[in-house]
Amino acid sequence: MNLDHHLQNQLKTLRLGGILETLDLRAQQAQKDDLGYLEFFQLIVQDEVERREAKKLIYGFPRPPSKKKRPWKGLTSPLLPNSTPA
Repeated sequence: MNLDHHLQNQLKTLRLGGILETLDLRAQQAQKDDLGYLEFFQLIVQDEVERREAKKLIYGFPRPPSKKKRPWKGLTSPLLPNSTPA
């Protein structure tokens, strides 16, 4: 399937760029299996949901910020010649 550049931009604007990966395959499947519009749309949405869930597993969930604060006071370093402990 040769997608219109405008459609590609719209999908990316909506953060649905992942649909582009499976759209050709799903369009061929829809023609072969004589799927209706709603069934075709359900497959596309299902692919996107599965892709996002897999992405969460790969990249992990965001970690909460550390509760332990590290004050800059008293920081010394040999790289900072003027640093002295407070």
